[in-house]
Amino acid sequence: MAGCQSRPSGEISFDLDSRPIILIKFESAFAAEGIAESVGFHDRMTVRRNVFDHAQRVHGNMTFVGHSLVGATLAQAAIPAGASWKRWLLTVNVYVLLAFAPDLPLPGWGHTRYFFSHSLFVNLSLMIPMTALACYYVTRKGGVSYALVAGAAAAWLSHFPLDALYNHGQGIAIYWPFSEAVLNLPLPWFATLDMRQPLTGPYNARVFLVEALCYLPLFGAAFLGRQAWLRKRKPFGTI
Repeated sequence: MAGCQSRPSGEISFDLDSRPIILIKFESAFAAEGIAESVGFHDRMTVRRNVFDHAQRVHGNMTFVGHSLVGATLAQAAIPAGASWKRWLLTVNVYVLLAFAPDLPLPGWGHTRYFFSHSLFVNLSLMIPMTALACYYVTRKGGVSYALVAGAAAAWLSHFPLDALYNHGQGIAIYWPFSEAVLNLPLPWFATLDMRQPLTGPYNARVFLVEALCYLPLFGAAFLGRQAWLRKRKPFGTI
């Protein structure tokens, strides 16, 4: 397995088995350039995977704010009209958890194995049987609507375009292990956390604030829209 070493000059070296060491010099915090074209596809993927994983361990994490608010926003559209506040709260929490699914701190998952946990194919291999099981439960038992199942899948899938919006320039390797292509849709005001600095420091505090200012209005609009929809459905004269 390829080894990774940090060098004082800002370069990272990868020893691909017995092959010559390839030096990767970062033009930015995450964008690695200079991989020799002569290196095979498998070895380029190994280098790229190690670059991603190293960068994610140092910094490159989106905060929990954006994923949480997008998951909670999708829940507003899927929760049935007659749901109690307890069921509303449970559904919102489940959707938030699903929106975090690729980042969950599980062994061999999350930001310690970014390529693996953020591959669309890996996640679909988990989502499809879980969705089929949920649909079977809906058909046999009831109590859960197809809209809730569809919304849950959308909450899980929302993780990938949200991660692609960040301006680190590396993108998200959703096509692994079949392609080196990445999804990269950077917006200049979205930055990732710098884990070398305190979470309450000025830089990271700004990252949290920007996410809150961008995503909180989405949740607010969805919540108010749901309340207006519920009032419209309520028969005239009822309390």
